[in-house]
Amino acid sequence: MNESDALRNLIEAASACWDEIAAFAWKSYQLSGRGAVLVLAGDLHSAAERQPGVPLTMNYFAQEDVPAGDDFRSLMGTYEPQTQVMLMIGDQEQGEQVLVLEATDGQRARPDSFS
Repeated sequence: MNESDALRNLIEAASACWDEIAAFAWKSYQLSGRGAVLVLAGDLHSAAERQPGVPLTMNYFAQEDVPAGDDFRSLMGTYEPQTQVMLMIGDQEQGEQVLVLEATDGQRARPDSFS
């Protein structure tokens, strides 16, 4: 599988888990401010294929907890929490991928709709 296929698969898996990810991101944002949702690639792929009711393991890293000067910290300041989720996907083989996924009419609900 080439890099673009792997990225497309991650996006498809994240889209399949969007409601769970967006709800978690919004609640975490309300508690801790801007940040990123961290998931492992294997967990994300498994969750996209799982039975309903089995939760996806996620963590949240707030912008304030990222060291000053880190490029990732500045990136956290650019997304729109009401309509987007910053998703960091960890993978032992491919390293980390950072995606900013956006709510789209008819496909993904806005994160702030999960209040």
